[in-house]
Amino acid sequence: MAMKPGAATFKVGEQIIEDPLMSGLTLWIRAEGKGFILTVLGNFETANRDFAFNERGENIGAGSATCCIPSPNWLVPVET
Repeated sequence: MAMKPGAATFKVGEQIIEDPLMSGLTLWIRAEGKGFILTVLGNFETANRDFAFNERGENIGAGSATCCIPSPNWLVPVET
């Protein structure tokens, strides 16, 4: 929903937020089907975590992350 009357909305497919200095955490948010997945990466003793949400933003699952280093899915290799 747009915050201002008459404003348009858009869909973000992926966002990576890194904070190496203060918290050491990386948040990787990506669209998955009609919902999205939030992956929290950091220096944890057990494992990095995945949190799955449906299209209404409700948590529908969580578990150990199956990936380690996020890389944007939309980047295209460039030949030099």
